Parts: sequence; C-alpha cells; structure tokens
Amino acid sequence: MISVKIAGFFNEIKNSSKYTVIYGAGHDGRLLADVALHFGCHIACFADKGTYLYGLSYKGIKIVSIYEALLNAEVIIISIAIKAVEEEIVSVIDDYYLNTTKPKVIKKCDIPFETIDCLKLFAENRIYTYSDFIKNLNMCNASTGDNSIKKSHIHEGNLARQRVSNERKELIEIGRRHWKGTNVLIILPVDNLGGGMKVVINEAQKMVEMGVNVSIYNLESNRTGFEQYNWASDLVAIYGEKISDFIDVAYNFDVICSTFYASVKHCINLSKKTKIAYYVQDFEPYFFDYNSYNYLEALHSYTIVGNNILVTKTKWNYNMVKENTGAECVIIGPSVDIDEYRPQQKVYKSNKIVICAMIRPESPRRSPYLTLDVLEQVSEIYGDKIEIFVFGSDPSQRLFDYTFWNLFSPKTKIKNLGILSREDVATVLSSSDIFVDLSEYQAMGLTAMEAMLSGCATIVPKNGGCTDFAKNEKNALVINTNCRQLCVEAICRLVDDRKTRDLLSKNAIIDICKFYPEKAAFNFLDAIFPAT
Repeated sequence: MISVKIAGFFNEIKNSSKYTVIYGAGHDGRLLADVALHFGCHIACFADKGTYLYGLSYKGIKIVSIYEALLNAEVIIISIAIKAVEEEIVSVIDDYYLNTTKPKVIKKCDIPFETIDCLKLFAENRIYTYSDFIKNLNMCNASTGDNSIKKSHIHEGNLARQRVSNERKELIEIGRRHWKGTNVLIILPVDNLGGGMKVVINEAQKMVEMGVNVSIYNLESNRTGFEQYNWASDLVAIYGEKISDFIDVAYNFDVICSTFYASVKHCINLSKKTKIAYYVQDFEPYFFDYNSYNYLEALHSYTIVGNNILVTKTKWNYNMVKENTGAECVIIGPSVDIDEYRPQQKVYKSNKIVICAMIRPESPRRSPYLTLDVLEQVSEIYGDKIEIFVFGSDPSQRLFDYTFWNLFSPKTKIKNLGILSREDVATVLSSSDIFVDLSEYQAMGLTAMEAMLSGCATIVPKNGGCTDFAKNEKNALVINTNCRQLCVEAICRLVDDRKTRDLLSKNAIIDICKFYPEKAAFNFLDAIFPAT
C-alpha cells in the first residue's frame, strides 16, 4: 500500500540518524510520525510554534519549542506545506546554525508521501465496512428480535404516509397553478452528501413537480463529488469557477437563492427584476471564532442585502437571526424525505440492541468527541448486550478523521461504517433500535428526523431546532447534551426500558410523516411569490 519510495526514504533516515525532529505537531506531522514509527525510525521530538502544546506528547513523542528541538537535531522534517511557514522555519534553522554544521532539512514536498495511502494503511483497523454490516445483519435468523414490532412499525408508517398523501398531492397542484414556469437558481456549492444538500435537493425536486424550473449553481471544483451524490436527475446543474460567477447567468432567473453566507454579498447588485432569497439553514456565525473575519461576514450576511427574503426551517433559527441581527425570517418548517426513510423489512434486526450515531469530526458543534466517549462508556456498561455503529467519518480517506479516530483505542467495540450513501443510511437507521444525536445544538436535526421515520427511539439535543418536531417523552428523548452524565443516562434508559423504546419509536414513525418536503417547498415559494 505504501510506495517503495517512501519506505526507502524512512529506512534511510532510520539508518543515518538517531535524532530526528518533525516540525509541526498537527494532523500532517502526527501522520508522518506514524509512518516513521511504522518503519522503525526514532523520532526524538516534535517542534511546534504552539506554546500551549509544549510538554504534551503523541505516542510518547514529546512536543517542544523549535529551539529545544534544534539542540541535537540531525534531521529535521518539516510537515507543514504552507510556503510562508516553511520559509519561516528554514530561516530560524539557518540563523540557529549560523556558524555550525546545519542538520539535514527535509521539506514535505521532498517526501514521496501519498497521504491517502498512509491513511488507508493506518485506518484499516478503524473501519468496519458497510458490506460487513449488511452481511452480519443478514446472517441473523429471521426469528431474532421482535418481528411483530417491526411489522407493526411498517404498518404504522404506511398508514401515516397514506394520511398525508392527499395533502401532498394538493400542494403540488396548487403550486403548479401559482408558480408553473418560474425560474429559480439555488446557489449550493457543495461536494458531499451533507444534511443541507439533502434538504435543498429534496425540496427542489418538489418545486420541479410544481412546474418550477430549478437549477443548482455549484463550483467546477465540486463537480465530481456533487454528481456522485446528486440523485435528482431532473435538476439542472450549472458550474462556475468562482461563487460570484453565477452573476453571469442570473438574468435567466426570477429568483436567486443563496444557501450559505459567503454567497449572499454577491447578490447586492442584481437586477431589481430578480427576487433575492437566502435559505438560512443554520446560524452560521457559530461556525467561527467570535469576531473573526468569517464570523462577521456570516453575521452581516443576514442584513447586507436590503431586499433579501430570508427563509429558515425552525423557530430556533428564526430567533437566533432576529436576536443577533434584527432581521426577520419566514419559517417554512422542518422537512425530511418521508419516502426514502421508513421502517424496512428487508434487513433483519440483530438479536442485540443496536445503537447508531453519526460522527462528524470536522464539526465541533456536532460533539464528535463527546459522542464517541459516551458511546464507549455505554459499550463498557452493556458489553455484548448491545451493538454500536457510527457513520459519517472515514479515516482511510480524510486526514482529520484519521487523527480523530487515532485518539481512541483500536480495541473499541464501536464499529465505524464510514461515509454512507443516503440509501445506505436509510438501511442502517431502519436496522437500529436507538439513534443518538449529542450535538451542542441542531439548527434542525435532519438525521434525527430520518432516524425517527425509520423506527429508532431517538435522543436529540434540547438546544436548537429539534423541538419543532421532537416532543420529549412522546416521540423522542430531548435532553441537555451539555451534561455528559445525562447523555449516558438517556441511552441507558432506552437500552433498559423496552416499553419506552417502543413507544417513542411508534409515535415518531407517525409524527414525522407530517413534515413531508412538499410543505416546505410550497412555503418557500409562497414566501418569495405569495400565492394570495
């Protein structure tokens, strides 16, 4: 898996040096250290500018200041590829060894280092593949678990969908009468199957059924990933080199709709004949450090365009925008694909209680460390009585994910399914008994809605927009996820109390069907082009 060249590179270091320093204790530096240790090299220490890291260690390798590291260095490997930082480090090294023999300095670009190959090597015990998951569940005897409950869930789900069927058709017909022929451009610069993409595309499809001509604007750099996950063949995709390039085609549309903060400013000078909208899916200033450049840009995005029509999903999101900026949003309501996510009979349940969760290491607000830590404790409490699966993170493909999983014991019983397609997510959720979302907050909580539709007894955070659809003790457990102990206790309660588990599951299957996507799509169009 790792090339002969990189093997030769580290073997040469191993044979020629006893004091090797890696400059940079970040993701790349730690991965380099892992590879070096794999080949038997001795890494004496990390050097790093971050003084808060001094005295800490990674796999027994201490993190020190650059000057302490340079004292006896024979080889210095610079793991940071940013040119300006690299030049700064080289300058410090040159000054330090001004009148003495300088150690060998190796820049990252000089290393025959294929990050993806290294990730695959070290992540091979960190991922339990989706095919293994399906094989394991299909090996379970059909009589395991309580199939009468499963059949009941399927029946209840079918009835719930029948009850809203006429409403959905009626909204489509009303939409056609009011907005057929309307041209809408949605700016959606994404390359993966995140919640925002799923919601927007699902609702855009319903607009198309209403006779609306919907196009998606994306970046050329995202084309491959977007086309891999974009299942809506009836949506036109337009690609540009930069976000602002959508202006070149804006005159063809009746409305231009942003979906994230950085695109809003480009709508300022659009023609007055063009409606401008902003689909607010979160309170995006929270994504950044307080008062940072991005924080302020995200904050101003709600008010920078005077005639912007802001729409959002939940009361929480409405309140956050209103309280922090004074801007008013139209609440179009939570939505989820009630056709894709439902209890399924084709995959058998395990004879154990199956718990699942989504892990997104790159999103601190989703509490990935807390989630995995809590699940580890629950695993220790119940042992073989339960099985725990997580998805949304692939350490063999992404450096951030690799570093995250490397903090946890390789002996963990939690099985990581990696990054799944929406169809596979539906199968995993319908094969689970409990779904856990321990995020700090959720602006809406799409995966929780999908889990509830699929028959999971679901735990969601009290902070955020989940309370628009999740009713505590009725169709979910709504908890304070800032308290670790409450998180553990909530999961344990659902494992121990089958009656509560089944009650929440049954009610959720019925209740969440009321949040079908036609309703949100209709409300979106009505906010921009009022039907009455």
